[in-house]
Amino acid sequence: MPAVAQVEYLLATIDTIDAMATDPQAWPRRQAAWASGDLSLETARVLGELRDYPQAYETETAGRNRRWPARFRAMLDGGGTTFVLVGADHLVGPESVLVKLAEAGLRARRI
Repeated sequence: MPAVAQVEYLLATIDTIDAMATDPQAWPRRQAAWASGDLSLETARVLGELRDYPQAYETETAGRNRRWPARFRAMLDGGGTTFVLVGADHLVGPESVLVKLAEAGLRARRI
């Protein structure tokens, strides 16, 4: 991870800790919204990371999402059953793994 992205990642972590201390119900609200199918809170959080910490977002989220379709296709082409689990941050936003999979002609679904 580039040095700038490392610093941004640490700053984003501090922001997260501060937000949880300021509003202890933030995490339960995000979990409840996600569980109900409402992706707006997670999407807003990810877009905030993109805005505030673009290098960390690029390294931790967008860059990985762009690399995954080829890896997933290789797993699928290997035969058998394939199950992939990714974190919520990878499922929302303009560079989401779902967007990248669709661009690669792969269909994904939430279960």
